[in-house]
Amino acid sequence: MATFDDQTLASKRTNSSDKISDLPDELILHVLSFAPTKQAVATSILSKRWHHLWTLVPILDFEELPLPHCSDILMQIQQKLFQFVSNVLKRNKSASLGKFRLKCCPCYIDPSPIAKWISPATARGLQEVDLDISYPSINVKHF
Repeated sequence: MATFDDQTLASKRTNSSDKISDLPDELILHVLSFAPTKQAVATSILSKRWHHLWTLVPILDFEELPLPHCSDILMQIQQKLFQFVSNVLKRNKSASLGKFRLKCCPCYIDPSPIAKWISPATARGLQEVDLDISYPSINVKHF
């Protein structure tokens, strides 16, 4: 049997609206521009309204966390990264791009697609490019 408190809580849930979805697209896009692109794309499942919003984000931020060593699955990770970046650039409809950031381990990157990604972006008014292709720093603790 439901108590009064349970009924009140359920009533509040059904009566409350989604406050974030009430915000204007421009504000949501501004917030999404601070998130890594993978997370911005993931918001497309939230609702029909959010399905296309990630394609309008003017900041593209790609980061692939390194594996402890270059392993057998390296080529799969590299292919997925290349496909993801290429697909996002194809689907992005922002009138101008403020920033293109790519951070990954050199194990994951073949430099040839980078020019293919940046050239069209510069034609759309790309203002900043941040490429960090380096091995992660290793913290060695002395015993």
